[in-house]
Amino acid sequence: MPALFWTRADRIAIIALIFLTLRKEVCPHMWKNRNFLLICLLNIVSWLSLYMLNTTIVPYAKTLGAATSVAGIVSGLYFVASFGTRPFSGVLGDRFSRKKLFLFSSVLLAVAGLGLIFVKHIWLLLVLRALQGVGYSITTTIAMALAADTLPADQIGAGIGYFGLTTVIGQMAGPAMALAIQERWGYPVMLAVSLLLRLAALALTFTLPENAARPRPRASGRPRLSLWSIVERRSLLPAGVGMLFSTLNSAISAFLVVHAEAYQIPGAGMFFTVSTLTMFLARSLCSRLTDRRSLAATALFSGCLCIATMLLLGLGRSQTTLLLAGAVFGVGYGTLLPVTQARSVQLAPPERRSLGSSTYYIGIDIGFSLSNLVCGRLVDCVGSGPMYLLLILPALGAMSLALWKGRGAPPQSQE
Repeated sequence: MPALFWTRADRIAIIALIFLTLRKEVCPHMWKNRNFLLICLLNIVSWLSLYMLNTTIVPYAKTLGAATSVAGIVSGLYFVASFGTRPFSGVLGDRFSRKKLFLFSSVLLAVAGLGLIFVKHIWLLLVLRALQGVGYSITTTIAMALAADTLPADQIGAGIGYFGLTTVIGQMAGPAMALAIQERWGYPVMLAVSLLLRLAALALTFTLPENAARPRPRASGRPRLSLWSIVERRSLLPAGVGMLFSTLNSAISAFLVVHAEAYQIPGAGMFFTVSTLTMFLARSLCSRLTDRRSLAATALFSGCLCIATMLLLGLGRSQTTLLLAGAVFGVGYGTLLPVTQARSVQLAPPERRSLGSSTYYIGIDIGFSLSNLVCGRLVDCVGSGPMYLLLILPALGAMSLALWKGRGAPPQSQE
């Protein structure tokens, strides 16, 4: 079995990076903010559970007899369901108790996670993935809005950057954990561990005070259904850039294991470990600069590194190129995320921060959904190597969009 997440060097490196990020010299005010730290802990546990499943759901579906294209639909339906729910989660988050909404989504995800352990048929797997998509939509929308609410206006940009670091832990360490557990003990144990993490998140939610967020203005009157009642216009640009870059992340999460098996490249799990470390380091170093960097400059830098990643994955056939791709992708994607996430809530007024957050994640959901559906078909038709080369196109699109609309000084948070 290849070394994945459990080596001593990995654990020491991750602990060192967490210490570097959270030590008082880096974020002295946030270190003392109990509610912000609690939400960050909740976010870590939630994303660990989610990404343990996202990386293994395609090979797991194939063990149930699904073709690669059908397994891609299983993976993509999760994001389609999330996309369908996302606008309403933003509206609800601005009108009702965010703690209760977070509790509801945690229960929904726990029920779906329990069902995955016993599923035997593809159609039931599709239903459970759709339920997970609904829960994921509410959880991610509310978590980022809560994090922004607990921070002073002049710290929102940097704070959301640090909050995003907790997402990185789950997104990149979750797959490595899942692959390590699956290879040693099989899918049932891996699914059980994911469920236990979800139950831990549910328990932690009860410790979140009802007044964790400072008082905020709420929308008044009866809601009117229109595009701008479910989407925050000012957050569309960071959502669009994030959407295009998310297609790359989705294709890596869903199909890297299949790609490594097809080309007999060992140590696919190490890709996620390396990506975790470099992405965490990039975000910890760049989060403090979030309020000083334009979206265009960030997208150019990140886009070049993501294109290099796709070239390495598409053309490389060795473990060395695979690990190099992981390192490059971690820096590129880790540099981009703090800026796009922070802009989505900075540009929205306080009473519409849940909508700003949901608008951003709508873009991410679209990118993930299209990527899973299209890339699954591409793998069947042309293979995973050419599929990764074709993903250079959305990276170029994101760079062009950011250059067109994302120049200028970063905005000041509205209060």
